[in-house]
Amino acid sequence: MARRSWTLRIRYQADNDLRRAIVRGVVRREPEIDFRSAQTARLEGAPEEWENRLCLIPGLVTIVMGYPR
Repeated sequence: MARRSWTLRIRYQADNDLRRAIVRGVVRREPEIDFRSAQTARLEGAPEEWENRLCLIPGLVTIVMGYPR
């Protein structure tokens, strides 16, 4: 029986709070990474609920900026 090989390409999505310089730096260092800024995805000014729904998309990792409390 032939084996199937699966490749999962992970995509990264930055939220509005993550600095653009971080996204640019990651892509500059590793150009093969699919990493979109919030501005590219047109998330600027979008409700927080929209960003939360991005977490439900298979193969998409949402990167958020956490703030200390």
